[in-house]
Amino acid sequence: MGAYKYVSELWRRKQSDVMRFVQRVRCWEYRQQPAIVRLTRPTRPDKARRLGYKAKQGYVVYRVRVRRGGRKRPVPKGIVYGKPKHQGITQLKFQRNKRSVAEERAGRKLGGLRVLNSYWVNEDSTYKYFEIILVDVAHTTIRNDPRINWLCNPVHKHRELRGLTSAGKKFRGLRGKGHTHHKNRPSRRATWKRNQTLSLRRYRVKLKQAGQSAGDNIADVAGKVGSAVKSRWVVFQEARQQQQQRPPHETVQERIITAAATTGLLFRKGISETKEKVAVGKVKVEEVAKKTADKSKNILNNIERWQKGVASTDVVQPFYIKSSNEQQINDPLLHHNLAVFGVPIEATVQREQSGKAVPLVLVRCADYLVISGLNNEYLFKSEGDKKVLQQLVSLYNEDSGASLPEGVNPIDVGALVKCYLASIPEPLTTFSLYDELRAARVSIPDLRDILKKLPNVNYMTIEFVTALLLRVSHKSSLNKMDSRSLAVEFAPLIMWRQGDAGTDLRNHLKLTLKPPPKIVDTTSNTATWDLFDEDGEDASSQIPLDDASPPDYNSIEVIQCLIEHHNAIFTDANETVWR
Repeated sequence: MGAYKYVSELWRRKQSDVMRFVQRVRCWEYRQQPAIVRLTRPTRPDKARRLGYKAKQGYVVYRVRVRRGGRKRPVPKGIVYGKPKHQGITQLKFQRNKRSVAEERAGRKLGGLRVLNSYWVNEDSTYKYFEIILVDVAHTTIRNDPRINWLCNPVHKHRELRGLTSAGKKFRGLRGKGHTHHKNRPSRRATWKRNQTLSLRRYRVKLKQAGQSAGDNIADVAGKVGSAVKSRWVVFQEARQQQQQRPPHETVQERIITAAATTGLLFRKGISETKEKVAVGKVKVEEVAKKTADKSKNILNNIERWQKGVASTDVVQPFYIKSSNEQQINDPLLHHNLAVFGVPIEATVQREQSGKAVPLVLVRCADYLVISGLNNEYLFKSEGDKKVLQQLVSLYNEDSGASLPEGVNPIDVGALVKCYLASIPEPLTTFSLYDELRAARVSIPDLRDILKKLPNVNYMTIEFVTALLLRVSHKSSLNKMDSRSLAVEFAPLIMWRQGDAGTDLRNHLKLTLKPPPKIVDTTSNTATWDLFDEDGEDASSQIPLDDASPPDYNSIEVIQCLIEHHNAIFTDANETVWR
């Protein structure tokens, strides 16, 4: 059993002789000090660590003294006349607990710090003593720590005054379970407002889609019924003509037999046609499945060969076109007519004609990540395998609607998304709205109005990408990527200034898209240093992750706001439905 276990066991046995003596001495010491005093270390280190305290820069502990008792002060001999209204014998119970009061007083006195949590340390007949854990959100150590930098968001300012701490949630009734507490969530006022407000805005798009689908269904049913009635009418007309040509001595029994034979013939004909259509559809499905399996098998074989260092002669080299003079150009941003990477996003969506204003490469990657990749650590932050990325880029430049091969690492899929956003010539936010977005920052109404000025393809793509990032941030406890970390990764890829040479991240991603270099011939007369140089890169070149230019914090705040408040900003877009 460790030291913290012994300390916790002592605090659990507060009525022991040792703890009672220690607490009496400490209580005498606390009464001699101010009501709010800073401590060098927590009195209960085991409890403080369980509540999030770390013995490093940016964390502070204060002890706060709160008077016990109700809101009304006791009056000698019960005489209440001639006294203020707030005094008297009858007790008026205070709804909040004493710990939340201590947090409030510490938060008001220390405005530059933010309350993380608190715990009880001592009490006597007059006072209760609590220790408050506070965090300096302006400290660099706190802002760079993904486990605590969520507290730096503006939404957590004075969280102790709005009942967002652990003590606040307790007196609000959010700790209870069962049918007696269902009106407490998310708050009593929010529940009352939701029950008293009637708003149909969120259902307009769904109602419109439902009306269109219902109209299409009715039209289809009407067409089928009309064709059935028409065919039946033709049959009756033929039967009537045959009846007129028959002799008058034909009996009713013969007519019934003839009608039954005609109906049976039609029924058998319909069954045979249905069987033929099913057989044809089955054959087509098998052919498509076979082609897809062959294509995936070839791609996986090529990836394995590249990982083993074996050159493949049947790999299509992407990003190569020929001019009118049949000269090969090695610019990775020039493509043939079917290319996707490096082409303006409007041209890509117009050429694909998929019915969705989002490039299919982003749709395929998002579906793959939602199904099997959200729990990978440092998703969208770790660099993927360069050779695998080149294979995937070559695949989508040949067929923009292709599916991802089975067994692909989600880290490589996330890197493919970043490579695509870095390859397009103009950012999704366009150059004209760059300054307006940076000025708006975290203002949700302003961001909503500015984004409405974007073209439809850019608007829908930004909505799709931020919806995916919001889904990833919900799994931050597993993938270590919260909204702030995702914004740091995607801000240079979604918005940049016109004429900017590009951040090191975008330049590094563009270099990743270059075709693989030729195999080094070890038999030739080459230097030993060149033989051990990987991927043909100079060992003395700058590391891509060492950003020469400082990050644009305003752009990062814009992207972080788009992720966290996605549903409030993109109200006009259709709701993204994941597979």
